[in-house]
Amino acid sequence: MTSRSSAEPAQLMIAPRGLSREQAAAYCGLKPSGFDYWINRGRLPGAIPGTKRWDRRALDAAWDKLSGLDNKLTSSSAQGDDEFAQWLRDNGHAG
Repeated sequence: MTSRSSAEPAQLMIAPRGLSREQAAAYCGLKPSGFDYWINRGRLPGAIPGTKRWDRRALDAAWDKLSGLDNKLTSSSAQGDDEFAQWLRDNGHAG
């Protein structure tokens, strides 16, 4: 029989998508007061409407935008498509 305590660590490894204010602030590397400041300035998203929870993916997207990664990801994705299209033409796979 498997003990309950052996299964618990695996459950703790799941990263929640919905974060409390304190968790969201820590995830962003900020104190809660600094987190509130960034939200009030429009740099980070507020809580999910009707909740007191922040979406981890929305925070990631905001950080990507702040750091310029969203533009780099879009550019490299478009460039990758162009490179692939070029490869297809070069190798006789496109008409």
